[in-house]
Amino acid sequence: MEQINLCPWFSALRTQRLRLCMLSLATVVIFLILIACYSAYQVHRRVQRWEAATAESQRQSQQLQHQQGQLAAWTLQAKNQLRQNQQYERNRKTNQQILTFILALQRHIPAQVWLTRFSWRSHHLEVEGMTSTPVAISAFTQHLNQSGALTELQLMKMSVAESGLQKFLLEGGQHE
Repeated sequence: MEQINLCPWFSALRTQRLRLCMLSLATVVIFLILIACYSAYQVHRRVQRWEAATAESQRQSQQLQHQQGQLAAWTLQAKNQLRQNQQYERNRKTNQQILTFILALQRHIPAQVWLTRFSWRSHHLEVEGMTSTPVAISAFTQHLNQSGALTELQLMKMSVAESGLQKFLLEGGQHE
């Protein structure tokens, strides 16, 4: 059977509508492609910014860790220096007290007293020696105690040596 076009103007209108529809569809597809490209570009830019911010943050974190390490090293160095200075000061005071005591020994030692051992350990003093008379050791300890270099120097032991001289041991502590 043959087809007869009873409304030729509808056919032209239909073709025109089909073209318009295809053109609209193509425009919408192009517009969607543009939106997708723009969205992908924006996502790409945000990812780049985030990567740059992350890299900067990591660099700052590493720099901060390095600075903290330096600060810890400087703190340790300062503590060690302080400990050394404190030890030096304690040793200086102890040495000054020992020197004061030795000068007092030099001034107050009688001719009849001979010292054989002198020991100074952690604020404790021991002096050993020999004397010809007990009176000389008594005068010696009185003079040393009056000098104020020690808290109290006491006679701890006295014995007679083979040569007839008397051995003695004096002990005492120092002022803090």
